[in-house]
Amino acid sequence: IKVFDKNLQDHDPILQFKTINGQVTRKTPSMKDKIVSVTLNPTWTVPLSVFFKDKLRILQKDLSYLNRGNFKVIDVNSDEEIDPYSIDWQEVTRENVYFQLVQMPSYSNALGVVKFSMTNRFSIYLHDTGDRHLFAKNYRFLSSGCVRLEKPIDFAEYLLRATSWTRDKIMNF
Repeated sequence: IKVFDKNLQDHDPILQFKTINGQVTRKTPSMKDKIVSVTLNPTWTVPLSVFFKDKLRILQKDLSYLNRGNFKVIDVNSDEEIDPYSIDWQEVTRENVYFQLVQMPSYSNALGVVKFSMTNRFSIYLHDTGDRHLFAKNYRFLSSGCVRLEKPIDFAEYLLRATSWTRDKIMNF
């Protein structure tokens, strides 16, 4: 990503850093969009597409994955937490799933410590990542569609520069 400030006469980028974009089979769409909010320490609600492509197979073999990843299982109708041991994971299908996985905020959360929401119809947003080591790779088409940012704190600090949110406040929120 290259960030430019159109109000400055200097045409050099204000910020420049690596991204991780969608896999070949889950491409990040080309789009023009606006950032509408910055969320610090976000939860991540696993999209059903990602749940069925990636998570269900893991849970069918190893339910301790939920604890290791700091996930809760939430009933979509009542918003109540469900005991994961009460679910027959071998029988879960798209037709009978009544819950969602929600990963609690942490440094290793899939969204990392900051998320930048946008207005697009694809539910694509910019965010930190719990897998920061992936930025060292040359091949970085590794996400499920969203764009992971190498320097999300720098980006948040820049976007929030006209507010009371200093880098120190962002880091210690």
